[in-house]
Amino acid sequence: MISRYIVNPVKELTNSVQRIGQSQDLSERIAIHSQNEIGVLSTEFNNMLNRVNNLMTAMVNEQTAKCSAQLQSLYAQINPHFIYNAITSIRILITSGVNSRADRRFTLLPCFCEIPFRTMKTSAASSKNGTFWINISVLWAFWDAS
Repeated sequence: MISRYIVNPVKELTNSVQRIGQSQDLSERIAIHSQNEIGVLSTEFNNMLNRVNNLMTAMVNEQTAKCSAQLQSLYAQINPHFIYNAITSIRILITSGVNSRADRRFTLLPCFCEIPFRTMKTSAASSKNGTFWINISVLWAFWDAS
């Protein structure tokens, strides 16, 4: 009879901890049936899971902010370099007498300059910057064809 009050709660706690460990479901909590030592262990285990969830959420938020800052830094580096190369390319076309190609490239230039800033705003929120690279590659194909 005494073992039922001691052993069964310990077995239940052990089974619950093992189940959470195997499933890796950190949203699951252990049911607390008493205020004794087993209840205290169950409460503290649930509190520990809450802290782990909070730390994981903070880490994901921190990584998202870090990635967004890196993207902004990359855009800030790429855009001036691209503009310099594009203007140089247009100048060479004009001095070579290929004015129609220079005109088409000049027309595309604002599109290239606008995409990173539009994408930067949306990618920070959605973390999907693949659209930026697709848009750039499509415009680059037109750029090369012009």
